[in-house]
Amino acid sequence: MPLRAKIDPTRLNINARMNHTSSSYEEGSPDEVLVRSNGAVREFILNRPKKLNAINHNMCTLMAPRLLEYAKSDSANIIVVKGAGGKAFSAGGDVTALALMFREQGAEVGEKNCSRYFQTEFALDHLIATYAKPYVALIDGITMGGGVGLSAHAPFVVATEKTLWAMPETTIGYYPDVGGLFRLSRMDGQLGLYLGMTSDRLKGYDVYRAGVATHFVPSERVPEIEKRLSELRPSDGDATSDEYFSLVNRAIEEFAADAPANHKPTLSDADRDVIDSCFKFDTVEEIIAALEAEGSAFALKTKATLLDRCPHSLKVTLAGFRKAKSLDIKSVFALEQHIADGVCGRNDFAEGVIALLVDKRKPVWEPASLEQISASDIAKIFAPRKPDWTPMKFHTDRTYMQYPHKFGLPTEEEIMLFVTGETSSSETKATRDDVVKHFEKTHGNKVGLVSHIEHVLARKTKADPQHPTLLDWTY
Repeated sequence: MPLRAKIDPTRLNINARMNHTSSSYEEGSPDEVLVRSNGAVREFILNRPKKLNAINHNMCTLMAPRLLEYAKSDSANIIVVKGAGGKAFSAGGDVTALALMFREQGAEVGEKNCSRYFQTEFALDHLIATYAKPYVALIDGITMGGGVGLSAHAPFVVATEKTLWAMPETTIGYYPDVGGLFRLSRMDGQLGLYLGMTSDRLKGYDVYRAGVATHFVPSERVPEIEKRLSELRPSDGDATSDEYFSLVNRAIEEFAADAPANHKPTLSDADRDVIDSCFKFDTVEEIIAALEAEGSAFALKTKATLLDRCPHSLKVTLAGFRKAKSLDIKSVFALEQHIADGVCGRNDFAEGVIALLVDKRKPVWEPASLEQISASDIAKIFAPRKPDWTPMKFHTDRTYMQYPHKFGLPTEEEIMLFVTGETSSSETKATRDDVVKHFEKTHGNKVGLVSHIEHVLARKTKADPQHPTLLDWTY
């Protein structure tokens, strides 16, 4: 029986007291997040199905204290999060409500409430990203924007054939947030930057292949996963142990499946090569020029897509992505809040959201072209704020440079390190079979492992000229 997520606002670290001008947005029903106990599992159900479970301020304040409570509980061992309604995990943050404040209550109120909302949301996402117990996100449907923040940093992310994943912020005059700069900058090659700048979507099995999801499971098996997880107890009573995380992983693997028979990748291997070669540059103009020079149908389509996005958002996204690459996750969330405050103070955000989601028209960006935006314009977004600016408060100080749990497919970097000998004890170059055997040992009999390795080797290696069975990595 679902329970209402009852909370004591005083337990929150962040923004528990709201002013009168923001009350209509920040108030909400306790039923917007349902919480239920099922054996070892504490299940959160995002419950705004008519809005595709869009995340609002109220939902963030409902979830955070319960997560903090369950982190200390001996009976709550696993967190499971899913969406109600059968269509979406969460289609994103409720940005329409935020943007309408700019129209109805003016810029000052709009900016203040945007800042408050994003601080609350980012603090929740950081809590999830550093949660000590197994956290399982069942992204069985649309998962975008704010929904990515509630799922992508989890040690266990289960995609299905119904999953539609994207970070669509550059279409609305914003930028990839909710830890998106960290998640995207840790993806293979330049794939994350491509997804963040173009707002392109990944579907079904491709969400797993791209490393966003740790498992791919047919949608009809998701209820079986929930039942199986409810039965798991840590043998030593420690739900934070590596042993227990491995137990949870093996339980989910019981229901995993390979790509559907009719699966066609969203991005081909050739497309991935174009992405890596064209998105390696440090200015948007250079990326667009590289796409033009490459000349393939995919490259030219990508160029057209970029030119249709908010110019300022593209430049902010690229700059933020490059900065995030060398930052720990807590610092990335702090950076994102800093960027959000700067971006929300511009007209593009309210214009983009209202044009696309309310008025159903093409946005009018200011400035309208990349050429009108200087490096100093972008630097202002990252510059120190005024002395009265309030940085966000976190629920925990935990952080890391790389995701601490590796239950998904091996990354290109992990495969590269083995092929080049940096993580291999062999004094000779590796063969294809050597690579497969190594990762079968480290990742077990993971569904899709061999085909994934073969795709990476086909794209990123060539045969040694003298010994054709041995591999050389191509950079």
